[in-house]
Amino acid sequence: YVMGKAPHGYLVLTPTHFIYFITAENRKFGTSVDDKAALLDSLIAYAGLYRVEGDKLLQTIEVSWSESEKGKIRVETLQLSGNRLTLKVGPMPFPRDPSKTLIRRQVWEKIE
Repeated sequence: YVMGKAPHGYLVLTPTHFIYFITAENRKFGTSVDDKAALLDSLIAYAGLYRVEGDKLLQTIEVSWSESEKGKIRVETLQLSGNRLTLKVGPMPFPRDPSKTLIRRQVWEKIE
């Protein structure tokens, strides 16, 4: 499972809540069961409460595209530099297939 080199998404942070939504590059509309499954496999979305402790972002997942994530606390290392936020996570079990390992580094840029 790979999101590609240029996924598209948003991370919305309010004073207490977050929304995370990202889609893989090169997604294609489909009507068949296989096409729709491919669309689901190229999406990550979850939301909930968060808090910052030192260089850690702790996210309590209240709703998720993957029911296996609901109720979990995700811990990511964060680094702020100007209008950029870098988040690092892992290694950890991949949510859709715990037999695989996830290591992720994301750079987010603030937009107004």
